[in-house]
This record gives sequence, structure tokens and C-alpha cells, in this order.
Amino acid sequence: MKGVSAIPIVYSIGILLQSFVLIVENIEKSRLLFDSGRYSPEELASPLARLIFGWLVPLLRLGYDTILSMATLTPLSEDLKSRQLEPKLPLQRFLLASDKSSDDDGSLDTGSLTLMTVDVEKVMLGFEDLHELWASTAQIAIAIYVLASYMSWACVAPVIVPIVCVAVTVPVTQRIGSAQGIWNAAVEKRVNATSAVLGNLKEVRILGIGGYASSLLQRLRVEEIIPSTHFRRLMAAIIVLSQGTIVLGPFVTFALYAIILRINEDSNFTASKAFTSLSLINIIASPISVLIQSLPSFAAGLSSLSRIENFVSSTTSLDGKKLQDEKMSLNKRCVYLRGPGADLSMEDQELDRLEPSISSYYTSQRTLENSIIVRQAKFGWKADSDVINSCNFEIQDGALTVIMGPVGCGKSTLLYGLLNFVRYNSGQVWLKHRNVSLCEQTPWLVSGSIRHNITCGVALNQHWYDQVLNACALVQDLDHLSGRDMHEVGNEGNSLSGGQRQRIALARAIYAKNPILFLDNPLSGVDHSTSQHIVQALFGDGGLLRSGNITVLITTDCRDIIAQADKALIIDQEGTVTATAEPSSAENVIMVTSTTEGDVRVSDNKERQEHAEHNTSPGPSREIVEAKADLRRPTGDWTIYSFYARVCGRFNAIAFLCLCLSCAFCYQFSTIWVQWWSDATEDANRRSDGFYLGIYALLCALGLSTLYLACWTSMVTMVTRSAIKLHLRVLATVFNAHVSYFSTIDDGITLNRFNQDMQLVDYSLPLAVVNTFLFACICLVQAAVISATANYMAAAIPFCLSVIYFIQRFYLRTSRQLRLLDIEAKAPLYTNFKETILGINTIRAYGRGFGSFLKQKHIQVLDDSQQPIYLLYTVQRWLSLVLDLMVACLATLLIVVAVQTRSGTSGSDMGVALVNLTSFNQYLTMLIRCWASMETSLGAIARIKGFSRDTPAANGCGHEFHAGQEGDQSIVFKDVTVAYTQPKSSSEDTEDSLEERGALSHVHLALDSMNLSIRPGTKMAITGRSGSGKSTLVSSLFRILPLSSGMISIGDVDISQLDQQVVQNRLNAITQNSFFLSDVSLKENLDPSGPYDENDAGFSVPITEVLREVLVSLQLWTLVEERGGLEGLFSQSSWSSGQLQLLSVARAIIKKRRTQCHPDSGWKILVLDEITSSLDEASARMVRDRIKFEFEDYTILSIVHKFDGVLEDMDEMIIMDSGKLIRRGSPRELLRVM
Repeated sequence: MKGVSAIPIVYSIGILLQSFVLIVENIEKSRLLFDSGRYSPEELASPLARLIFGWLVPLLRLGYDTILSMATLTPLSEDLKSRQLEPKLPLQRFLLASDKSSDDDGSLDTGSLTLMTVDVEKVMLGFEDLHELWASTAQIAIAIYVLASYMSWACVAPVIVPIVCVAVTVPVTQRIGSAQGIWNAAVEKRVNATSAVLGNLKEVRILGIGGYASSLLQRLRVEEIIPSTHFRRLMAAIIVLSQGTIVLGPFVTFALYAIILRINEDSNFTASKAFTSLSLINIIASPISVLIQSLPSFAAGLSSLSRIENFVSSTTSLDGKKLQDEKMSLNKRCVYLRGPGADLSMEDQELDRLEPSISSYYTSQRTLENSIIVRQAKFGWKADSDVINSCNFEIQDGALTVIMGPVGCGKSTLLYGLLNFVRYNSGQVWLKHRNVSLCEQTPWLVSGSIRHNITCGVALNQHWYDQVLNACALVQDLDHLSGRDMHEVGNEGNSLSGGQRQRIALARAIYAKNPILFLDNPLSGVDHSTSQHIVQALFGDGGLLRSGNITVLITTDCRDIIAQADKALIIDQEGTVTATAEPSSAENVIMVTSTTEGDVRVSDNKERQEHAEHNTSPGPSREIVEAKADLRRPTGDWTIYSFYARVCGRFNAIAFLCLCLSCAFCYQFSTIWVQWWSDATEDANRRSDGFYLGIYALLCALGLSTLYLACWTSMVTMVTRSAIKLHLRVLATVFNAHVSYFSTIDDGITLNRFNQDMQLVDYSLPLAVVNTFLFACICLVQAAVISATANYMAAAIPFCLSVIYFIQRFYLRTSRQLRLLDIEAKAPLYTNFKETILGINTIRAYGRGFGSFLKQKHIQVLDDSQQPIYLLYTVQRWLSLVLDLMVACLATLLIVVAVQTRSGTSGSDMGVALVNLTSFNQYLTMLIRCWASMETSLGAIARIKGFSRDTPAANGCGHEFHAGQEGDQSIVFKDVTVAYTQPKSSSEDTEDSLEERGALSHVHLALDSMNLSIRPGTKMAITGRSGSGKSTLVSSLFRILPLSSGMISIGDVDISQLDQQVVQNRLNAITQNSFFLSDVSLKENLDPSGPYDENDAGFSVPITEVLREVLVSLQLWTLVEERGGLEGLFSQSSWSSGQLQLLSVARAIIKKRRTQCHPDSGWKILVLDEITSSLDEASARMVRDRIKFEFEDYTILSIVHKFDGVLEDMDEMIIMDSGKLIRRGSPRELLRVM
């Protein structure tokens, strides 16, 4: 017995020890870690804290008390970070981009930006409820088994109804998938066009096509709404079908059970059976409803996933081309590219196994003397079209080789062919080294400092770095920039001048120290004196590239470079490459080569696509601007609801609310009707079951009908109206503001307003609005029903409502902020991805290691973008847990009340209360979740409202020009000062002189008290070194930059008092970097401001004849016909840089002709910005002659770096330096002293 008494003691001790271990296990031990800050609270949380989401409480309190930011969010767990998981879809594309090329023209599909934003988001949302499949199946099976014991074989009804609903849903879902694909394609078209316009906003403004671009984007928005309407109709039908299982399931079950009772001659339809069955049917119907309603999102996700898969699958390596990393022969690293006609093994090839002529050449040498060997190579952008034919040449180590030829002959194509960026149709190419430094004609810069863009993540070698800066003539520029080489370059370098951007890209290519260097006209935007310095420092005796024995292949028409060259490759109009050892003699051949109409090959500009670079002047010193923390972010702003209601239409909003209330009433009154039906079974004089079933069917039909009408009102009527109005509002804000305002804002933030914000307005917000107001009405009616049927529960309602209020207040403050942070955190991700797309050729050329700094940044911003969305999902699960526990308490209370107060509450009343209570927690949870989703989706509306309210509009906005105001059209700059950073006391376009000149002494002045008067008809050349203020002078004339002080007038008109779009429309310009919109007709691009009715264009002949005559005069008509004619869709990638400049000249001439027909529509002022930088000498001479003829009576301001034709074409010349006019005189006089 003594041993027996010890057993309880042992058990007790065991329980105590286990309890102690459990307690110890649940005590957090973060204080014992040396570096606990790098772990997420979830990783450090105890098992109990993880089980009840206790680790989220500090975050919820922080969100309740303060404004959250990315810095205050808890980090992701290590096992959730990108490096630990399979590559995310955006990263997958990022990695594949380095090795693959997407389509026939070799250009990277810009639609990948849409895939990464819209499609990835829809994949995530579509697969969110995928895990419900297995859990719901088990829940449904158990519920059907229990239901069978009450309703006999009528238990199959809750399964039959969903099967029928699913059978109807599947074909609708398939149609939704195709409708989603069409909608996504329309979104992609609009986003790509928007990205092109925002990325070239300065060019759009200077060209005076801002109104056309705005109307085009709005037109694309309207065209996008049409396929989305079809998607929404199908979505509304799916929502009704998903609710059909909940609404029709009980009706069909009771109908079948009534038949069973009639067959068995039984009338035993008691309240216990009725409401137990209703509860079980709800248990069956709710998960099925969730599954059915998630099918459209799942189908949309599959459609988006299919688009991503098709994009990645189609991004295959170019036919017949592979890079061979290493060659064994002579212990030299070589790269071999094989055409499809070569019968050679690509695996571990030796030189003696290659093509005999090359093999014999090398076997006769002791060492490899050449860096590049090309034999019978043919390159082209398409398999059936060669741009470069019969290419045979060798380039020795350390040689400087120039590529020359007329416009459109394929100079850039040759470079890209050697780099394996275009189709390699036949022949053989050897590169001695795999990594090649590439400097494209359109410089590629990423967000960050100048040093960051030069070193690109490589450790800084200060001595070499200083040598490179000096050789590229950047030292003087850095002296004038805030922060010197730590100065932020801005979006695509828009805080720098065009010449500065080119020299930074050149410095990057040199700093990399790659043994082979490809340069594509790198000095086209650099002034003459700076160009001479660079040429001598790089290619002269003892130059950096000469002394480094670096092989250089460069496309250029610069005489200084040609004079230093060792060899020249001359490309004729047929694409034939001829090598010569006398570059100076080759220059003479090129000079007399004209640009013929026929046989000009497909573009050497494919890689540039729509991403023409800005030729901007230095702008404000830029810091990455994040969205301002809105003080109303934690609590929301009720005015947003009224704003959204006004946008959607007040009548539509009121009608929607009434329909939601009607639907909720029909849903919940059906349970009371079942109570009346069950109570009536004991009445001998009761009506027939058919009567009760008929009314029940009517309530079901009314509920589903009002639901569909509510969905239609919200998702079709209200969305169509709001989508158009809100997009127009954002567009108007962008085009009413100064371009300089956006130079301080990250591109991704502005693009996000047209991308994700519009996606929320179109897709997430309508669904959230429907669900929120529907669930709110249902919960309201359910609360009333529970209070009416269980009298004592009415006392608990105030307490319950207060708990719900504090829970939602606690929850919403944090969830709203997390959703807004989710939107904001994606902006850096989009920016980084867009920059990668723009520079993909440069990344490929430099080799895999070069892009590692972008890859690391991408992984970092990708992880950052996942922090808020992961935390948002976890706090939603916390909410579900809390509400489930609360409803469990209510159910317990209801049972206690029913047991303890047996009188006063009937069985049917208790059944109604319990049925409503069992679904009350589900609806309540969905209400708060949908409310949070709606609130955060309304964050997009708040952002749009705030953007339109807070973005400063330029002075004179809306002020039109009145005929007779222009006077003599003389141009006067009076004490004009333009500063990089505006002082607090100055406003937009302030014309009042500064009280104290020292107010701007702390900032860099792009223009410093500029005084200049230009008589009408004057032809003036403007020159100066890069960054001297030339482009700033022009930008201020076009009102691109606001003035800090002074005034600019044309005739008697102070242009600051006019709408900036009016000023830009009245001026004529040809920019250095040509901008055209893709996917619109060439006719619209050349004449964007005109009516397109042939007989209503203001000309004496049809507009097509005018366009044809102008294009013929510029030797472009044959090319236009080959590319689909004037009505064919324009693709900028099908034209070379030189051809695009010729088209820009044609556009300016058409605008001049239209002004000639309507003299009051514009001034006789033409601004030229280095318009012949991409033209050979013959084409440049043709352009100058054409401009001299067409604009004989115009005032012409021409920014020049080269002085060809200045003596013949210009009357006056000014020289600028550091924002000041330092010399003015005749070109002959000034050129003599320069």
C-alpha cells in the first residue's frame, strides 16, 4: 500500500515538471541572443504566442499609437526571404533577362513591367484561398453525413445545388479567364504608353504634344474599360452563383424533404429538424460559396500565370547562337558564336577543330594577337532579313577601330551582333574575352549617385577612379554639383545634362577595365572642346585606353576620333562591311554618301524601343522622395467616402445602398419564414407546404436578384464612371504641374498612380465595396433578428458592439497603414525593375557579375515589398481568431440563457437565434476584413485626391492666348534666374525680383541673372560646355523649369501668365533625342495636333499629300511605305537614331505648315537641340538646307556642339558658362577666338 500511495506523488511531480518545461518553453529568450534585432518577432515567439498570434500585439499597439513606416515594421523571417525561397516571379524574369532575348527584333518586351506588377499581384490574390480546397472538402463531407440523419436523402440537396452552380460557373470562369487576358492586354498597352510618356515628359512638353499625349492616354483608359466591363459582368454572375449555394441550398433541401414527408404521409417538420438542418446546410454552403467565389480570382491568377509563363518561355535564346565561356587552345579565353549553318560541336571545342581558315591562322601564331575575328557573318533583327551582310574583319589587341556609314546602315546593329544581341544568321565570330564594356548612344543610368553609376557595386579604386573622371572631363562638372560625385542623378539621369549623362556612361565603361570596349557614338551630346579633351585623354599618346591595351570598337563621325583610329569599318547601304587601315580616307567616302530612300536596312535602334533618353539640362538636386506620411493614415478620412461617392455618382451610391439592404433583408427574413413554417405544423388549419415553399422561393429569388443588381451597380456602373474620372484627374494633375516637380519624385511612385492605384480602383475596390456593405447590412439584420428572438441576448448586444468597435478600431488602424505601406513599398521595386529593362543590353554585355548590384538591390526591395503584405495577412488571421473567440462566447451565453430561462424563449426562437449566430461570426469577420480591404483600397482614392490637391500647378494654368497679343514676337530674357533648389520664399514662376540677391547664394544656379534679347527672324547658335545652362535656357523658354526670378516675354506677352501648354503648343522644336509614341499611326505621330479628316486639315491639298511631300523631301517616303505607310502602327524600335531625327524634322515642318495655315495658332519660333548628332554629314547637310528653306522667316535658337554649318546658317552666336552669357557676337568672330 505504501508503494501505491507513491504513485500519485510521482504523477504529480511529473505533471509539475511538465508544466515547468511548458512554462519555460513559452518564455521568450530574445534577451539571451547577441543580435536579436535581426530576427523577426515571429521567429523569437513562444509556441503559445505563435498559436494565438501574440507576437503581433506589439505591432498592433504601435500601429494604433503611431504612424507606421517601413523602418518600424518587423523584418521577415529568414525562411521567408527571397534568398531562401524559390525565385519569385519578378526575380525569375530578372535572372532570365541576362541570357535571353524575347522576340524577333531582339528587343526586351516592355510588357514585362505589367507582368511584374498587375499579373504577379493577380496570381497572389488568385491563389490566396487555394488551400481551402482540402479543408473544405473534409468539412463538407462531415456535415453531409450528419445532415443525412435529419433529412434522409434530402441531404444530397446541399451538394446538388453547388454541383449545378459549379457546372454553370466553370464555363463562366473560362470566359472570365479569356476576358481577363484581353483586359490585361489593354492595361499593358496603357501602362506601356504611360511609362513612355512619363519617362519622356520633358520631350513631350517641349514638342507641344502634351495635350495629345494626355488625350491618347485617356483614350487608352476608355478602351481598357470596355473589355473590363465584360469581365465585371461575368464577375457579378459568379458572385450570385457563389451565393446560390447558401440561398438555394436550404430551399432545395426543404423542398425535397417536403416531398419525402408527403410521400410518407408525415408532417413531422419540427423546429429542431428545421434549424439543425439550416445550421448544417450553412456549414456545407459557406465553404462551397468561398470556393465558387474564389474561382474567378483563381482563373484570373491562372491567366496571369499563363501570361508570365508564355513570356518567359518565348524569351528563348536567339536561334543558333550560344556563348562559349572558355576555350582551351593556347590557354586563351575566347567566345565563339555559331551560325545555324556551321557543323561544329559547341562542347569544349579546340581551335584546331574550328573553321579551317581561322584554325590555320591561329596555329601559325605563337600567341593570340587579335581580340575579334569575324568570318562571313550576317546579322539581322529577323531570321529572313540581314542588316549586316558578308562581314569579314579582324581587330588586333589594343586597336582603336571606328565604324562609319550613312544613317540607318546598321552601325549599331554590327555592335549588337558581335555581342549576340541580334539574330546571328550565319558565319562565325570570335571574341577573345567574354566581358565587354558597352556604352550605348542612349546612356543608361540608374537611380543613385554619380559614383554609384560609375563603379556599379565594384570596390572603389580611388587612383583609377580619379584618372577616369579626369579623362571623361567630369571633374569640372562635379565642382558645380552639390555633393560632387555623390550627387543623385535622378530618374534616368534627369538631374544631369545630356552630355553629362553620356560622359558618366563612358566613365563606367572605362572604369570596368574590360579588355574590349564597344562605344556607340558616345560623344554625340558633348561640346567640341570637351570632346577634344576626352579623345586626347583616352585615345591620344599615353591615353588611358591606349596605355591599357584595350581594344575599342566605336561608331562615330567625330573627326578627332577618326584621326586617332587604327582601322575603319565602312558599312554601305547594302549592309556590306569593308575594312580599311586608313580611317582618314574612309571619312571622305562617308562624307559624300547620301541617305537614299531605298534599301535602308532595318533599324540599328531596336534595343532602344520606346525608352528615348531625356536631353535635359541639370535639374534640381534630387533626393528619392517617398510618399508623405499622411497624418490621417491610421484613422482614415471619412471625406474620402463622400469624394468617392461624388466620383461614382450620388444616385448610383444611394441605389447601391438600398439594394444591399434589400438583399440582406431577403436573406435573413427567410430564416424567420422557416420558423413560421415549423410553428405552423402544429396548427390544424395551417396552409399547405407549397405556400411556404413558394414564399421561401420568392425570398430567395428576390435576394439573388437584388444581389446581382447591387453587384452590377458597384462593379459596372460606378466603376466605369470612377475609373474614367479618376484617371483623368491624375492626368490633368501631371500635365498641369511643372516637369521639374517630377524630377524630385521617383519614377516608380508616379507610375504607381497610373498602375497599382488604378488597379485598386478597377479591381480590388469594387469587390471590397460590394462585400463590405452587403456584410454590414447582413450583420445589422442578423443582430436585430437575434435580439428579437432571444430576448435576454438583447442586453449583450451593446456589450458585443462595444467589443467589436474596439477590436475594429485596434485592427483597422494597423491594417490600413500596412496596406498603404504595401502600395508604397512596391514603388522602389517597380523603379528598379524598369531601370533593369532599360539597361538590359549593358548588363548583358558586361557579363553576369556586373548586374549583381542590381540583383542584390532587387532582392532587397522585393523582400521589403513583402514585409507589409505578409504582416497584413497575419493581422487578418489574428482578427479571425479574436472574432471566433468572441462569437464562441456569445454562443455559450445564448445556451446558458436558454437553459436558465426556460420560459419566454421557444424552441423555434432559439433555433432562429442559433442559426443566425453560427453565421454571425463568419459575416462579422468578413465584414471587418472587407472593411479593412475597402479602407486600404480607398487609400488609392486618397492618394489620387491628395496628389491632385497637393501637386502645385504652374502659374497661368488655364489662361489662354488671345490673338493680337504677340507684338513683334521678339524674345526677351530679363534678369532670369533658375535655381536647382527653390528658396522657401519663392513660388512657382515668380516674376518678382528677389529682395536680396543672397537668397539664392546657397544653391547652384542653372541660369544666373540671364539677360538676352532676340529680334524676330534671328538665327542664333547657343554653345558652351556640357552643363553650362544651354538646355536650361531652352527649358525656361518652354516653361519646363520655374523661374526663381526675372521674366521671359515673347513680344508683349509675359509667358508666365499663360498656360504652359499654350506656350509649348505655340513654339516649335526639334529635340536631340527623338520621341515618338509606339502603337499609334505614323500619321498621328507626325501631325498630333491636327484633325485627321482629309478635307478639314486647313491645307489646300489632303493632309496625306502634305505628309508625303515632306517625307519625300527628307528621303524617308520609301522607308515609310516599307513599314506600313502613314496609317501603319509606329514602332520606334524599327527606326535608327538618325532616321528618328529625320522624322522629328518632318514633324516640325508639318507643325510649321499648320501654323502657316492658321497664323494665330503659333509663334514663328523654332528651337533646335543638336538635331544632327546621329546623322552622317550628307544627311546633316540635307537637314540644314531643309530647315533653312522651310523656316526662313522664323526665329531659330539652335543648341550646337559641332560647328558644321554654323557660319552659313546662323546670324548670331552666344557662349554660355556656369549659367551666364559670357560672349555674344557673329559666329565667325566667336569661332575665331574659341
